[in-house]
Amino acid sequence: MSDFLKHECGVAAIRLLKPLSYFQDKYGSTLWAFNKLLILMEKQYNRGQDGAGIGCVKLNMPLGQPYLFRTRDASKDALTSIFNGQIKKLNKKVRRGLVNLKDAADIKNNFDYGGEILMGHLRYGTSGLFDEGSCHPYLRRTNWPTRTLMVLGNFNMTNTPELNQRMIERGQHPVFGTDTQTVLEEIGYHLDEAHTDLPHAISSRLNIQEIIHNSAKQWDGGYAIMGAIGNGDYFCLRDPHGIRPCHYLITDEFIAVASERVPLMTVFEVESEQVQELPPANMLSIKADGTHAITEFTTPLKPAPCSFEKIYFSRGNDPIVYRERKALGAALKAAMPTVFTSGSIMTVAGFCVGLISTVEAINSVGLLLARGTIVSVIMVLVVLPALLAVFDKILDKTTKHKLPFVDDVEKQPETEELNQEMQ
Repeated sequence: MSDFLKHECGVAAIRLLKPLSYFQDKYGSTLWAFNKLLILMEKQYNRGQDGAGIGCVKLNMPLGQPYLFRTRDASKDALTSIFNGQIKKLNKKVRRGLVNLKDAADIKNNFDYGGEILMGHLRYGTSGLFDEGSCHPYLRRTNWPTRTLMVLGNFNMTNTPELNQRMIERGQHPVFGTDTQTVLEEIGYHLDEAHTDLPHAISSRLNIQEIIHNSAKQWDGGYAIMGAIGNGDYFCLRDPHGIRPCHYLITDEFIAVASERVPLMTVFEVESEQVQELPPANMLSIKADGTHAITEFTTPLKPAPCSFEKIYFSRGNDPIVYRERKALGAALKAAMPTVFTSGSIMTVAGFCVGLISTVEAINSVGLLLARGTIVSVIMVLVVLPALLAVFDKILDKTTKHKLPFVDDVEKQPETEELNQEMQ
């Protein structure tokens, strides 16, 4: 890779497989998906507080009626501001008698986020401006639903300049220098190329897997990207190395996607076994008619999950994450006394030699040795645990005699004792 990975944002999506009236009848609310998206994003608020954004696509809207919506906010309480703002607008219409909250058709026609596809993004800003324009989703709007595209994600393309240059060589005129705009335009370009027939005729034949395959050929970086096309097709993909996390839940009522496992478990009240991890180099695609598939869009590469995502951003009440953090803590606890003892002796000795000796050469060597020892101690206590997390699977497979706390976390059964300990 040509640059460092920097983004650790949060993503969430809900794709309803049943009409809004079904959720009104079963759960007592036409806003079931909207409310679930809010909670799903709140549960991942640890992943980004620099801004937020949500998007919605409504299926089968009458011609002339809006079908795609987006709201972004970069204020301090962006998530609260967005959802409270939408509820206030809706309540105002209800008070005026313009909307009946129990009427699914009313909600779909008069509430911006009363659609079948809802997506959300939490921004952890590490580059670009800290304003609304830097928040996801990004939108490519046209008069043709099958050419209209909305994209958001947790990603960092390390070769953005090369990707922009590729667009310029095609004759395009990229305006923004961010990787998000680059991804949006690249997918949009191949989406346009797929239109060999009139948009209304091509909608059902649109091959989103092929479009993503062609778009991602030159992508270099870690990413969990999701998007929706105006005709109602949805997609979510994960980079070939599995750097960025992505999980999904499929039921006969809806499909939900999130960066982390536990929010999906908590929000939809399901067991951990029901939430699946999207494999690296794979994409989840959902057509407008609800048919869905998980397929490879490129060749999987050597696994390299981001340890920073798992150790720092992921929620500790994920059983797998919890055990891995506990294993790292145990390793640090066992190593700290030895490292500090030997490091302290070497540091003190180095400084003493450097301060006492009158020979300039010996003085320099002593101080250099002391400073080097301090750096070594920090590297062992800070960098080494991250390396252990990155190469955990390799170490596990090549270790003959395992300590109890490094056993295969995915093979250990859930226990009441573990749940109590995590609480």
